[in-house]
Amino acid sequence: MRWVTAVHMLGTTHHQHIGLLRWVDEHGDSGVVSLNDAIELLRRDPSALQVQAPGGPRGLRVVEATSPYVQAHGDGRLTYDLLTLPRF
Repeated sequence: MRWVTAVHMLGTTHHQHIGLLRWVDEHGDSGVVSLNDAIELLRRDPSALQVQAPGGPRGLRVVEATSPYVQAHGDGRLTYDLLTLPRF
């Protein structure tokens, strides 16, 4: 499992979206994954990425929209916890 620690936003001032996610795992290894690679990773292993939120850890889920994206999920609902992470 990898913990997402920061996000990189892409787009314009009128519409931004997460383009990259920085992560660290339990061994201290770290890296950056693109949104598309994160989506594929989560489709293969739904527990592969998580985010630490004020209410506790949140898993990430793929939202299957016209342009798929990832969103944090906890307590039975989608949350905006990814958007509260630091930017890089």
